[in-house]
Amino acid sequence: MAWVKLDDQYFFHPKIILAGRDARDLHLAGLAYCAGQLTNGRIDRESLLLLGAMSMIPPAVLHASAERLVEVGLWEETENGWQVHDYLEYNPTRETVTTKRAESRERMRNLRGLRSPDVRANNERTTSEVQRLPSPSPSPSPDPIPAAAAPELRPEPNADPVVAHLFTLLDKAAVFVNGMMQAEAWTDLLDITRDKALLSETFVEAARTGKHPSPNWCRSVLERCIRDNTRPGKWNGDGRGRDEPAGKPYARDGPLRKIFVEDSQGNITEETIG
Repeated sequence: MAWVKLDDQYFFHPKIILAGRDARDLHLAGLAYCAGQLTNGRIDRESLLLLGAMSMIPPAVLHASAERLVEVGLWEETENGWQVHDYLEYNPTRETVTTKRAESRERMRNLRGLRSPDVRANNERTTSEVQRLPSPSPSPSPDPIPAAAAPELRPEPNADPVVAHLFTLLDKAAVFVNGMMQAEAWTDLLDITRDKALLSETFVEAARTGKHPSPNWCRSVLERCIRDNTRPGKWNGDGRGRDEPAGKPYARDGPLRKIFVEDSQGNITEETIG
């Protein structure tokens, strides 16, 4: 799935206001089309009817809406259609998206189909028990066989070292990854950063604040760190001290129990604090 970036001030932009409702809705449909089809902002004339259906613009005013977008500078007319103005200034190129998708598929190949020995044995035992059940009979029915536990996914031994590091952090934080969608949500964090130290500090910050780490929470922390060129927990306005030595936990309201600390050699240990 591709995403298109939309400024939260979109509806207040002078060009959008000048365009009017129909042209604005056509522009939104065009942005979604370009992101989904990876066109780098290009819209061919044959696709205009599709965009009109997407934005529910009457055919009678469809071409006039496209012309209006050109007039206000949101679209630029080309030989075969239109180009969304400054599309690549705010959205990734087709090449960037396809490269990230290939990297994500490679990470998934490192994880797919792996199970812990205990789960594998449990599955085999359950299968054997089901095969030994007698044929169905009237009431009372046989006791149901409990479903096997969901397999916990782990990277291949020769997996990407950053992926392996991420799953080590998940183990330390007692996060159970038992499905490909969960695994993909976690490994998608590596599209934001492959800095192992930054990933470690994010999990440390979760422990310090009493958070159970989730992909969405970690994503918000990592994106803020990259955007503000800072480290987890160091941004202003969060009430934490600024003069504490490196490695010392920040003061918190209420008791703290365990945190994860990474030393200069990359070893991660638990420390009880309070």
